[in-house]
Amino acid sequence: MKIIIIILIICLNYYSFSAPINQSCNNLFNQFLQSNDCIVASVSGVHKYSLAQEGLKGFLQVTSDGKLNQTAPFTRLQTYETTCYKNKLQPFSVHDAFYTKSFVIDIANSSIQIDGVTNSLFCDDQGFAHFIQNDFYYSLIVRGTGSKNCPSLQFGEPCGIPDNGFKITTKVELEEQWNYPQDQSKIEYKYKVTVTNSETYAVSNVILGFVGGWTPVQIWSVNVQGDTVSFPDWLSSLAPGASHVFGFTSLATNPTFKVVGSVRQYNSFPVLSYREEYSEVTKFY
Repeated sequence: MKIIIIILIICLNYYSFSAPINQSCNNLFNQFLQSNDCIVASVSGVHKYSLAQEGLKGFLQVTSDGKLNQTAPFTRLQTYETTCYKNKLQPFSVHDAFYTKSFVIDIANSSIQIDGVTNSLFCDDQGFAHFIQNDFYYSLIVRGTGSKNCPSLQFGEPCGIPDNGFKITTKVELEEQWNYPQDQSKIEYKYKVTVTNSETYAVSNVILGFVGGWTPVQIWSVNVQGDTVSFPDWLSSLAPGASHVFGFTSLATNPTFKVVGSVRQYNSFPVLSYREEYSEVTKFY
């Protein structure tokens, strides 16, 4: 009886771990061959012995030979590179990130090539591909973005925006999210933006430009004119060190603003300050 139970356990384990895996990944990747959309790929791996973790993320495009090739180097982060921030050890240091020289998925041969090293891909029925390299076990998932334009990876890319010399900062915070009423497949996000005056003088207005698309759905506590936003009419002045908060909802996942102009207050007399590349902000006054 014990022998039968042991055999059953072995059979069940073999079935549960091996049944979903197959040798071909055609069904997973063929769907992208006729698409012109931007394709995003994310890879997560764990080392067999050290238990170190690694992640790669980037964008792919279909090439003339029927392969998925990187459009730019993938960002590669590892837990070997750490940094201390606010007394907490951060397992991935973006400052020590690596970048791939090549990242190619060969659909016909069910293989992946990263930096010249090729490995076989094995796919399951849950939409994941798997491969092993240098004692790392990796899982890979590929998704179409639904647009020809690639969104922000939010995976180690630069996020600092030049301030054009203004000592006025903006901070964008995500407060909540929900399914977009007009299209349940999309997500609408609610953001809070804090504008802080770090100048040594008061300002009666600040002009902000958008960095990239932000597709606002609703917006409050700010004036919108063309491609810029400014203080609402009821806000007459922002003292040194003071902040103004406005909010909006949007379909964008990484909206960013840039200070392009301000109005300094000299004894209640406003003087506009701006940079040449944004001279059109004078239309507000």
